[in-house]
Amino acid sequence: MQALERFSNWYGIQLARLSHRLSLTVIALLIFAGGTGLVFHFLPTSFVPAEDSGYYMIAVNEPPGATSERTMATLEKIASFLEGKNDPEKPKDEQLFQEVFTSSWLLTSLGGGQKV
Repeated sequence: MQALERFSNWYGIQLARLSHRLSLTVIALLIFAGGTGLVFHFLPTSFVPAEDSGYYMIAVNEPPGATSERTMATLEKIASFLEGKNDPEKPKDEQLFQEVFTSSWLLTSLGGGQKV
């Protein structure tokens, strides 16, 4: 607790010193802003790799005991909904969803799905 109090006192003294030297405060602010701009310029714009950009994955959880037919029917409803969001006037490469793919294999491969 004593370390926190010492840091708090030191920080307060530094702020008081900076408040009397407005030009030094503005220079420090510009240095931090410029450094932040440089960091953002050289770092990637997102944490999503380029090859994964533009893909959506939707997980569907059916109630326990649901059949694979019910799961596939739900997946078909979702696919139909997403495809309905496309504009028929636009070419395929400009559509909101260029391709909709559904699969229930992931659920069964992870131990879920219909029990026989």
